[in-house]
Amino acid sequence: MTERTTTQAHHIVGVDIGGTTITLSLCREQADALPLLLESVAVGTREVPDAAAVERVLTQGARDLLARHGVRANACGISCGGPLDPAGGLILSPPNLPPWGTLPVARIMEDSLGAPARLLNDADAGALVEWRFGAGAGVRHMLFITHGSGFGAGIIANGALYQGSGQAGEIGHVRLERLGPVGYGKRGSVEGFCSGGGIAQLAQAAAAERYQRGLEVTFCDGPDKLHLIRAEDAARAAASGDPVARDVFDLAGDYLGRALALLVDLFAPERIVLGAVYQRSQPLLEPSMRRALEREALAASLEACEIVPARFTTELRHLAAFAAATCEETHG
Repeated sequence: MTERTTTQAHHIVGVDIGGTTITLSLCREQADALPLLLESVAVGTREVPDAAAVERVLTQGARDLLARHGVRANACGISCGGPLDPAGGLILSPPNLPPWGTLPVARIMEDSLGAPARLLNDADAGALVEWRFGAGAGVRHMLFITHGSGFGAGIIANGALYQGSGQAGEIGHVRLERLGPVGYGKRGSVEGFCSGGGIAQLAQAAAAERYQRGLEVTFCDGPDKLHLIRAEDAARAAASGDPVARDVFDLAGDYLGRALALLVDLFAPERIVLGAVYQRSQPLLEPSMRRALEREALAASLEACEIVPARFTTELRHLAAFAAATCEETHG
């Protein structure tokens, strides 16, 4: 998939479907520049429990955006975590989303808007955005890691997006340990140890152990509230020096380093760009991540690779959807 060199599209409807938020956006294309965001609206993903509800939210929300600005859509881009069938425009029940089943999201949006719609894995879309405009600019070999509620890699190889048969880059599905936190449907997976949801599970387990020993936990209000602990709660405690929370991030950082070492050895990228969790918690993850990388990765490949936080934060949602809409299919 490569950037489109010529386009007649002017207004792009964007749909970014994440584990916590569905964001609808309306952008205007600008030549050789970031698109101009006209408006975005968001709804909690868990507030959309079934396929009928998600279809209603997406189609009505998009039509409302267009009506408020008095424009029509020239294209629609949809960004979502995997597993997906991008060519068929299908969302295939990703584990961090409600049980929507197989959702023909591209066809739904095309029928509603009368404009072409394209679906792209969120890591692939994020990779395109960061490579063109962000922290990956200027290199030909780059990996972008979503590192949010899920954990996936978008691959830029030889100056183009690489998708393989359509599911390339699903590093979060790789199992690192036989036992461990559950992520991407696997206990002990990369996503289980390294994603925001995985870090929450590690923090919940650490807090439960403390309570069973009759000790206090600074980032939880009691044993009956263990399920409410989020990665953000543990991060605040760790930043304040709490040793239990710091151990959680040391462990997550170690597994993050091990996962990145696999990618360094396999792809020898010039740059790895890490999103969300790493952007917010780099000082907490970095020491153990670097130790694991130096222990596990090929030294020459690691020396040639920069590892940096992503440039974009919340705006990546509409930019990723824009990237999905304004790219065309290639092979490989």
